[in-house]
Amino acid sequence: MNDLEKAQEKLDELDNKIKKTLASKLKEWANNIKQQIQQRTKDGLGVSDNGKGEKALKPLKSQTIERRKTLKSQGLLSSDTQPEFSNQIETGEMVNNMQVSVNTNKLEIEITPPNTRKEAAKGQRDKGRAIFNVSDEQLKELENDIKE
Repeated sequence: MNDLEKAQEKLDELDNKIKKTLASKLKEWANNIKQQIQQRTKDGLGVSDNGKGEKALKPLKSQTIERRKTLKSQGLLSSDTQPEFSNQIETGEMVNNMQVSVNTNKLEIEITPPNTRKEAAKGQRDKGRAIFNVSDEQLKELENDIKE
């Protein structure tokens, strides 16, 4: 093996190490953001579409509160909520089934199947209760971490 081939081999090894490290860091950041979204949701907060900070989720309709009271009496309401508290958690199925996926140039946080969970999340977003937005502050924290 000549010097050029040896150098190329070392560069390839370095490239693979960089890719593995980057993928690992992206997964770490994605999990951190997922946890922030889950906690924020449990606290009844979302982020506006423009990313300018957290805001309380829209209040629940009276019929939703009544349905949740019935669910609570049946032991089917998540322990992370109360019937009248708007925090996107009724059974906990949607918020507890968030998964992260990472490749070399992006990270995604999504609700795992079944599709009814995704449809429910979209329906709630359409009602002004978006939980998946990321705030400018979260993006700034991520940017600072990347710079380090």
